[in-house]
Amino acid sequence: MKIVFFSGGAPWGSAPGGIASYVNHRARLFAKYAKDIEVWCIAQNVYARYSQDTLQWEQPQPFPAFPIGDRWLCKFFFRRNPVWRVAEEILKVDILEYPNGMGALVPADRHAKLIIHHHTSFPLRTWLNGDKRNRLRLWIRNWLWSHAQKHCDAILACSFEIGLLSCGFHRIPLDKVCFLWHYFSPSPECGPLSTPLPKPEKPYFLMIGNLEYLKGFDLLVKAFIAYRKQGGECRLKIAGNTGWASEDYRAHFQNSNLRGMLDRAGLTDDVQFLGTLPKPRLAQYREGAQAVIIASRFEAFTMVAGECFLNGTPLMISNRTGWNRLVERFRGAKLFSPDDCDEFAAAMSEMENEEYKRQLVSGGLQIAEYISGDELAEQTLKFYRKVYENGK
Repeated sequence: MKIVFFSGGAPWGSAPGGIASYVNHRARLFAKYAKDIEVWCIAQNVYARYSQDTLQWEQPQPFPAFPIGDRWLCKFFFRRNPVWRVAEEILKVDILEYPNGMGALVPADRHAKLIIHHHTSFPLRTWLNGDKRNRLRLWIRNWLWSHAQKHCDAILACSFEIGLLSCGFHRIPLDKVCFLWHYFSPSPECGPLSTPLPKPEKPYFLMIGNLEYLKGFDLLVKAFIAYRKQGGECRLKIAGNTGWASEDYRAHFQNSNLRGMLDRAGLTDDVQFLGTLPKPRLAQYREGAQAVIIASRFEAFTMVAGECFLNGTPLMISNRTGWNRLVERFRGAKLFSPDDCDEFAAAMSEMENEEYKRQLVSGGLQIAEYISGDELAEQTLKFYRKVYENGK
């Protein structure tokens, strides 16, 4: 069986983002449990094979020179999608997986099976309260995902509740959906570090992610100001990539009204932008944090949470993600409502209690044991083999 993953960011880079990180975990899963499955990845107009011998990505190969009409808008809206052409004409894969369903408009004459991940249906008030640019973006996002869900062969959903809501919203038949947690393969950047950072002068919270509207960066800043007004001492550090807009973190921050809010509160110097960091360096910051904060307005899944559990890092996570059921079951993280500034700030204050953090870490390690265990690995492989066999 041959599988190709489509990722916006390259998993073979020094600082793979969320989807690229997911692809790496999947590649290590197949290398460990299923040597008969050959793994490829398409990213940024190149493609590469994952070597099960070296456990590394081989040298990426560039796309061939497709006609100009097969690029740009055509890659989203017409059959001659370059991703599909590489997957089917060059790699001749059996399964193409789009972890992000955006842009996965499906060719009518395809041969490969298509797997996408379910989309988190966002709360109506989030759409109504957003500015016009974000409303349009969310509408387009929902429309593209709806098309992909209706025409794919299988949908992976990590949360039954969110998956059910999403399928109901988009009128997707439930027999197409597999409710399955993402498997995390233990790796050097997801374990205790031999060379942690020196202890900081002041403790800090860490956010890992981009500044996209869905990630709730503005909600985090407002809650951080409220937390400091209540006597909190931690600083705030932001790490990750810049997201779709591709502007520099510092420039984005300077041009937003959040800078004015922090200036008025006298906290501008207490928010530090680390930019994009290599995985080992990011792991050092994660291990030294008072807690990692995921403030998403809505998100089907976030790889940051799973890597925090494997790393034994205290975690605060929005109750708008697919992690709720596991977190509640093992009490492995602090859940909070990102829209409630007071609740958000109070949750940050709770993370200053060392005994409470130890309890959360203990529960998080139980989650880590489950998401990296043999049972989940076997269930995951069973899912892929079922998709493959149904197409024969």
